[in-house]
Amino acid sequence: MRIGFKLTAIAMLMVTVVVTAGCGRFDKVKYLFESFYYKGTTYADNPTDGAITFTLDGKSYTLAAHSMETLDLDPGEHVLVTPSGEERRFQVTDHDMKSILNPTESVYAIWYVQYGEGTVKNIRYGEVTTSIGNDVYTGPMKTHSEVYIQRQGNYPFRFGLDEAFPDVVYVNEDDPNERGNPDALIFGKIYRAADFKAAYPALHKEYMGE
Repeated sequence: MRIGFKLTAIAMLMVTVVVTAGCGRFDKVKYLFESFYYKGTTYADNPTDGAITFTLDGKSYTLAAHSMETLDLDPGEHVLVTPSGEERRFQVTDHDMKSILNPTESVYAIWYVQYGEGTVKNIRYGEVTTSIGNDVYTGPMKTHSEVYIQRQGNYPFRFGLDEAFPDVVYVNEDDPNERGNPDALIFGKIYRAADFKAAYPALHKEYMGE
């Protein structure tokens, strides 16, 4: 059923793109489309060096080392049994999209970047010093290790595990958080621990204005 809905959404997007071409509205159409198409989409991720097996709602899954699988999760409670046999329960809402399932309860980092030169909100808001393993980091970031790292819209991260920070972002005028701060917006990108360690020197240098 969900596949049918998503195929219908693709067809609707194609028609809308044709209608709005040249009107400067493609980005907004794309955003609205993704909000529908990716509703309930969850990425089961294995950032470890070995294969893992876990169960979700009674179904067994195996992920190779450093691999990811896309799942569609319905709203409501879900039950995950971790590779170590621990049971974890979590809730999915109607607004979740592109969330991350973390069966190994590994640590992920979200780094925040300010777009725009306005003074509505300064990037130093939220600066912390934290450690991941033996490494210590300082900057506008948060860490997560829960089995379900929930994403709703663009929060708490806009850019996923395999996406880069773009040079330019589209402001969603339908989102009051963005509409009210048109000159300076902050968005986050989520990283696996190893990827964050590699990216941190450049991120911190930019953050410090060097």
